[in-house]
Amino acid sequence: KAQNMLSLTGNFSILQTLLSLTDESYKNERLDCIDDQFIQAKNRLEEMTKPRRKCLEELTLRQQFIHWVKEALEDTNELKVFVDLASISAGENDLDVDRVACFHDAVLGYSSLLFELKPNAGFTDFMSCLEKLWNALDNDPDLSKKLRDSARHLEWLKTVKESHGSVELSSLSLASAINNNGIYIISSPEKNKLSFGSAITLNLSEVHDDSEEVRSYSLEELKELQNKLMLMSGKGDHGREEVERFVEVFANIQRLAASFISLFSAGNMLFRNWKTEVYCSSEKKVCMMIDFNLSVVSKIHAIGNVTEQLPILCKKMETYLEKWKKYMDQQRSQYYYLNFYTAEQIVYLSTELFDQNYTSLQILMMLSFINPDCTAKDVRIALQKIFGESRFTRNQPLAGGREDSETAAGIQDIATEKDMEKKMDLLWEHFMKNMSYFLSNCLDVNTLGQLLNIVAGTKQTVARALPPGFQKGQPNLVVCQPSELLTSALCVYMYSSDQPLPAYDEVLLCTAETTFEQVELFLRRCLTGCQGSKIYALLYADELTYDVSVRCEELFISFELESPPDYKMVILCNCEREHCYIPSAFSRYKVHVIPNEPLEKIQSYLQTHYRIATTISSAASVFNDRMFVRIISSKRAGVGKSLYVKRLHETLKEQTRKGNLLKTIRLIEPRIDENKVLQTVLSLMKSSNEKEPMIFHFDITSSVQKGLCEFLFKLLILRYLMGTDGKMWKCKPCHMYIVEMLEESGFLSRKHARQVAQMPKHGFLDVFPKVHCRPPKEVLEQEVRKSENLSCNDLDPLVDAEEFQSEAFQRPYQYLRRFKNQENLDTFSYSEGTIEGNHVECLQLFLIYCGVMDPSWSELRNFACFLNLQLKDCETSVFCDFDFIKDTLQGFKNFVVNFMILMARDFATPSLSISDQSPGREAINLEGVNEEDLAPFLVRKKWESEPHPYIFFNDDHTSMTFIGFHLQENGNGGIDAINPSNRKIIKPNIMTRELYQGLLLQRVPFNTDFDQLPRGEKIERLCTVLGIQWPMDPDETYELTTDNILKILAIHMRFRCGIPVIIMGETGCGKTRLIKYLCELRKAGVNTENMKL
Repeated sequence: KAQNMLSLTGNFSILQTLLSLTDESYKNERLDCIDDQFIQAKNRLEEMTKPRRKCLEELTLRQQFIHWVKEALEDTNELKVFVDLASISAGENDLDVDRVACFHDAVLGYSSLLFELKPNAGFTDFMSCLEKLWNALDNDPDLSKKLRDSARHLEWLKTVKESHGSVELSSLSLASAINNNGIYIISSPEKNKLSFGSAITLNLSEVHDDSEEVRSYSLEELKELQNKLMLMSGKGDHGREEVERFVEVFANIQRLAASFISLFSAGNMLFRNWKTEVYCSSEKKVCMMIDFNLSVVSKIHAIGNVTEQLPILCKKMETYLEKWKKYMDQQRSQYYYLNFYTAEQIVYLSTELFDQNYTSLQILMMLSFINPDCTAKDVRIALQKIFGESRFTRNQPLAGGREDSETAAGIQDIATEKDMEKKMDLLWEHFMKNMSYFLSNCLDVNTLGQLLNIVAGTKQTVARALPPGFQKGQPNLVVCQPSELLTSALCVYMYSSDQPLPAYDEVLLCTAETTFEQVELFLRRCLTGCQGSKIYALLYADELTYDVSVRCEELFISFELESPPDYKMVILCNCEREHCYIPSAFSRYKVHVIPNEPLEKIQSYLQTHYRIATTISSAASVFNDRMFVRIISSKRAGVGKSLYVKRLHETLKEQTRKGNLLKTIRLIEPRIDENKVLQTVLSLMKSSNEKEPMIFHFDITSSVQKGLCEFLFKLLILRYLMGTDGKMWKCKPCHMYIVEMLEESGFLSRKHARQVAQMPKHGFLDVFPKVHCRPPKEVLEQEVRKSENLSCNDLDPLVDAEEFQSEAFQRPYQYLRRFKNQENLDTFSYSEGTIEGNHVECLQLFLIYCGVMDPSWSELRNFACFLNLQLKDCETSVFCDFDFIKDTLQGFKNFVVNFMILMARDFATPSLSISDQSPGREAINLEGVNEEDLAPFLVRKKWESEPHPYIFFNDDHTSMTFIGFHLQENGNGGIDAINPSNRKIIKPNIMTRELYQGLLLQRVPFNTDFDQLPRGEKIERLCTVLGIQWPMDPDETYELTTDNILKILAIHMRFRCGIPVIIMGETGCGKTRLIKYLCELRKAGVNTENMKL
């Protein structure tokens, strides 16, 4: 079959002989006809396994494809050119790119049979080419499948060949195919958010030899096709007609989708599950199929030409949109509380309340904005009032009566009507008259409006007064510095200090992302049917986009005509953006008084409102003043903010006798994303009871650059958060809101330095109740004041009592105390649970010995933890057992403590001076100070430039390892510790000569040059310190220098103490290799994964 298909005319007689072996006539042949050539041919055919046979059979089945390839391509060079052209045609379409790759692999695999066989080739040549095919098959087992798939796409490949990569021809052929077979689908996606891109899809069926494939095109792909067609020069009348038809239909599809999205977004429930299929073919009788997915209405079919019917449907949809907007305008005017929610939120409420999900956290949270004390019982009573006890079943509110009968009769009329336009009008008319009949899964807007009015009940009215200089019945435009804007807004509400803090409905913080709908709802709350005497403030109005700003002004003018004469409205804008639309449009209402109050007064105002009554069970009870908002701040990192929050949590757990009451939300992005924060808060609340006392801990890292003040204004002043999907969160008095953050850096850029004069004396963040965490040096001063009974802030944390009493601090402290008093330490050992001294003395000792001039608490703790661990190892060592050594090693423990202090400094302080350290660490003027005097107090510059003298008490408790220093006698009868690389003294008089001699007698290995040791001994000593019982060499190619060993030991010891390690160095200097070697060494041959790269 392969011979016939490839039209081979050579000698295949030996194959004929083999095939005739089973014939009766062959029995009469002579035996000498079976020669060596015959046996060789038989052996080669035996090599044809089942996959190879299938591969060759596939070739014989794709005759049309093979002939086209042989005609279109001469050799593999032309194949490469064709693939390049096909790749251009494919563009970025994944399906087409895969087709090209599949074709390339298939033709290249079969190339020996397609291009190398000459027409006069015989059996021998054919079998030689098959050898190459078998090699290709071994490399790619899917070769036959790829040939089959490529043959299915023959028409597409022909089109590519004909166009030779021409964008014009390929685009025109695609447009023609769409006009003949394309089906546009407009609908709302199930998972993704509705947008222009997700609403429009084009399905195009492509017929191949043995199958039919449907391919989908997105809006972006269709727009790209349209752009290509627009750039085409004239291709004759037929081509121009195809282009014009495609462009006309596509333009109307986009117009229809725009109307649908607007209706969907405006909250029209009739179009929630709407789906339309538009058939582009002029031969089809039905050009459109409209499905509302309603049980009471069947699909509507449009008969006629698509270019005529589609614009009619577009116009109808646009008309319905205008009617719906007017209807919603009437409903929002009639039911004031609808203006608290966007259209999307109204749909959500309608759906959930219909299903009686009024016990869900989100529903009660949303309703709490109109009734702070709203409960599930209130919602149930409201529903019963509307529908009656008997008509409100467990599953759904029932409909019935005369209206339903009329609607049912109308639906019959819709079914009998043939014209699409009239059918749509009848359906819309009956829907607007009786929505509840059509809505099988949600309440209608009118019913929801009534329900919200009942739930809101007789709400306590807020009576606020405007500050002097502000006018009622008109907007009051305030233009001020951006740093003062939020404080000024707060001062407006402070004028009526006895009234509650401003609420969600009174203030709108604008950004470039603020939609017109949000501004419209704000203006409605302010200018139509407002209750009480609230002040409505529009903050950062200059940030609104031009389009939203223009529509905002137009809406304000239309509302103001019917607004109450005493409405109170304030617009606050940035003075640096006074040229923007809103400040310009409302410039005639500008107020020349900027609201301002002293910082103490603002703080007192907020503290009054943040204080929770003792009758309410709240997490605020952890503070004596019972304020549910606190900012935990510091000027630099690592000074105890997180520990303070941890202690608050422990206090709350003791009070409530419940666990998991701390919810931490860490903010690390440069700009705060309110939507992400809200999602995190809601996800944390899924497993908790929202009515229980709880601490929400917002950990704001120093990487946060923008949006912090606005976020905190929303969270702590307005006490709410709202996401882009309409979900909401309202702060509750039973919760506590802790914000952990660093104060702004004292270092200013030149640009900011010029603005210092314009900066207010206090920032917005200063107005909140604050707890300030200080570094140890400042805490020491506060502790001294406290011990002398001088005044100090009670809330600001001092030395943590639990940390002070812990073993990590007490053991080092007790040793350091005796060491400083030059007591003999040989007989001393720490007893667990013993507590000595006081906070002041403890802190003084650690500050003296830690080696950093102004350490943070984390650096001090690292120093203490390392010292504690080493001293603990020291106590368990036989060398420090006084009963065992008696006076043989007198003074050894003093030497160890002295050396451990030196070692702990190296471990506890960073090895590099980091330029972007946490803000607040002020530079100290050290001019004129001797460099050698400063050396112990400076933060390390480089690992290589500093000595690293280490003593390790090994896990066997009977041996020690000395590395990184040598001991040398001095002329004064003492022993100095020196740096072996440069012979400089690290520590003079580190021990007495008698102790040195005693250690030598105990065969303690001093002055060992690690670089001169055999590799096996290096690994053995390293494993002894690491506590590895069975030493092994995981990588013989890794060079173990003294420096590498020191680094491995430094990493190991830091890990033991819980000190994080950062390894820095240029690319290729061996960082990864070092870690990999350490991890392999730690595995000790066990098959486990202990490194994540």
